[in-house]
Amino acid sequence: MEKSTHLTDAILGGIAAIVGGDGVSTRPSDIFSYNRDLWPKSIIWLKENRSPHAPSAIVWPASEQQVVDLVRLANVERFPLIPFGAGSGVCGGTLAVRGGVMLDVKRLNRIDSPDLASMTCAFEPGVIGMHAEMEMERQGLTVGHFPSSIICSSVGGWIAARGAGQESSRYGKIEDMVVSLRFVTGDGEVVDTAECGTPDQANSVNQLLIGSEGTLGVITKSVLRVHDKPAIVLPRGTVFPDVAAGVEAMRRVFALGIRPTVLRLYDEFDTIVGFGKEKTRAVKKPRGRLLGSFIKEISVPGELTEAVIKRMLGATSVLNRIADYLPGGCMLVTVFSGDDGAMLDAEVRAAREVFVSCGGRDEGEAPGLHWLKKRYAVSYKQSKIFFAGGFCDTMEVAAPWDRIMPLYFGVKKAVAAQAFIMAHFSHAYADGCSIYFTFVGPRRRGKAEALYDRIWDRALEAAISAGATISHHHGVGVSKARFLPRQHEGGMPYYRAVKRAFDPNGVMNPGKLGL
Repeated sequence: MEKSTHLTDAILGGIAAIVGGDGVSTRPSDIFSYNRDLWPKSIIWLKENRSPHAPSAIVWPASEQQVVDLVRLANVERFPLIPFGAGSGVCGGTLAVRGGVMLDVKRLNRIDSPDLASMTCAFEPGVIGMHAEMEMERQGLTVGHFPSSIICSSVGGWIAARGAGQESSRYGKIEDMVVSLRFVTGDGEVVDTAECGTPDQANSVNQLLIGSEGTLGVITKSVLRVHDKPAIVLPRGTVFPDVAAGVEAMRRVFALGIRPTVLRLYDEFDTIVGFGKEKTRAVKKPRGRLLGSFIKEISVPGELTEAVIKRMLGATSVLNRIADYLPGGCMLVTVFSGDDGAMLDAEVRAAREVFVSCGGRDEGEAPGLHWLKKRYAVSYKQSKIFFAGGFCDTMEVAAPWDRIMPLYFGVKKAVAAQAFIMAHFSHAYADGCSIYFTFVGPRRRGKAEALYDRIWDRALEAAISAGATISHHHGVGVSKARFLPRQHEGGMPYYRAVKRAFDPNGVMNPGKLGL
């Protein structure tokens, strides 16, 4: 952009003329609220009283036409526009890295009546995920998209980040759910992919927008597939002796053509954290009071106490060896759902045969019911770690089945000296699955950001070396942008060409996706 991104009074007056005086704000409290998303690195900044990427203004358009007018004004005055959904992203995808205006779509929150003939429903981008699902449930339907952030994420954010829900093995990721999109390009034109010809042609354009993180335009409506809400839900838990056995069981299930709604394997430590002390009875006697005390304290089902966290922060390299004292105990949660009881029973029996052949021990329905009850809690546990003087982050990467175990051990080895790390395996498909790593490190003032960056550099380097993709469903944003050109070395010139076609003046969310 050739012009300055400084917002003059004349520009602010032009914005107010579009959205009204109550539709734009430069109040310090609003600027503070929008100077970050939930990227943990930005929370480190917050804890250190830093705001390096504050926007100049916040705007809340109430119609597609207002979005069009704002985008056209941004092109004339050359100021950045950053689309903002619900702010639940964890990759810095909405940071105003070059200043500009935060375009919050929360007023675009309409849900149309479902079309039962085509089994679709239209949603505006500001609709909160839980509201979308509750509205569908009232009509006996489901969207089928259940991210752990469903309570605080938006439909527009799901699409922008190419997200995945916990039932992706049955319903697919968000890119499998989108039928058509209506959006405003970076130069202010309105495009509806439903009018782009055949469904295949429409989907080709859809896939350019899905995962584009607001760099190509602003989504104003999406038509998603919906499904009948299943009448039967069968949750269960199986414990495997180690991670490798559980991963092999997952692979075999999908190789047989069985499609569970949920298939999630937790490594030894994640099993203890998520499912409680009953999984620690077989633990060997630990060497030293630290490990013994830690295991005792972490055995509170589903909770990380402040005492546990502080012990983590003081001995991350030691704690990463604690798996040596956990001879078995990797929980695999399965959920089968549908309407045909006989078919579900056959799938459950076939899956159990696979599990037994891989050394699995059936734990009944209790672990599955526990998981269903707590399935969204993971997004609300990180604050305890920040309050206890540390930082916490998650990294979701994915790979084909033959690369999953090298990926798992490679990332753990790369990070072990810097942070405590654990993982679960989820979003499983016929050709592979995602690994969701969680790491915790100490937040020492003035040193936390450098440590955080070092952890991420080593983890992503290990992931790429293992042949993994650097993102499965959280997006790229700023967090992973420096690694994207390496991951897609041959593809970046084409994406830059798409960027120029959709957003010739570069006003849409600059600085993201390596652009």
